[in-house]
Amino acid sequence: MQMGHKETAYPIVAGVFEILAGIIGLAEGAFTIIAGGAMIGIPYVDFGGILLVCGAIFIVFGLIALLGGIFAIQRKNYALALVGAIFSLFVGFLLFGILALIFVILAKDEFH
Repeated sequence: MQMGHKETAYPIVAGVFEILAGIIGLAEGAFTIIAGGAMIGIPYVDFGGILLVCGAIFIVFGLIALLGGIFAIQRKNYALALVGAIFSLFVGFLLFGILALIFVILAKDEFH
């Protein structure tokens, strides 16, 4: 952080929204994988494998959002906090992702 800039709560708020979105994304991924696994082998239902892949994608996106949230709270690595905010747009509630992205961008100067 540069001299003359005061610390705000923006990175912490962004991190909390990213972490919440990441947790929801992990839950969505787990549920989707369970549903996809249950549908494999059912006659005339051909999208169980697709659900498994979608669930894995949700889990990866959720982990990236979680990691970005941790770095945002620590005020480290602006790029990773920004990527986490972007990925949090795709998991969880869209509002969490939008708010996380706004707060990370507003707090750019507070990262070191």
